[in-house]
Amino acid sequence: MDFSRSPAQRRRARERGFYRMLACALLLGAALAALPGWRVRLHTASLQEANALLTGQLHTLTPQARQSAALRNQIAALEKQVTAHQQLTRRRQQAPHLMRIAAQAAQSTPGQIRLHRLLLQGERGELRGQAASAQAVRDFVVALDAAGLDGTALHDLQAEDGAYAFTLAIPLQPSPSPAQGAVR
Repeated sequence: MDFSRSPAQRRRARERGFYRMLACALLLGAALAALPGWRVRLHTASLQEANALLTGQLHTLTPQARQSAALRNQIAALEKQVTAHQQLTRRRQQAPHLMRIAAQAAQSTPGQIRLHRLLLQGERGELRGQAASAQAVRDFVVALDAAGLDGTALHDLQAEDGAYAFTLAIPLQPSPSPAQGAVR
């Protein structure tokens, strides 16, 4: 005990010590209560900065994404054109092949056969010509089948001026896909 002070002064010193401890406890409690709020505020600020950065990048990349999509569409259209040109090229290559086979079959047929027209339509070819007799037309169809044009069918036969005009339907070989064309 401190006898140099009066009881009122001692009580006053104890009260001040109590109030100091109370103030420190209040400050510590307020700091502990404010710490999560301060941390949330810092986290929110960093998220806002990240959002601003992402928004800026999005505005920067949007035109590039549109351009990329337009280029993809353009590439797809060009691929379709290339495929169409490849199919047309294959069809053009089939025409001379069919004409050679038809000419060889016509020469090997005993009757006289004159060929007028070869027309390629979709998945079939149409061969028009003229023969001296109906039997010569039948022999020509058999010769075409023997030459490798399986499925050749007489589509039309008409008698004209002592001869027979005929139209044959020839199924074409399916065009190979681009993958099959690359293998060859």
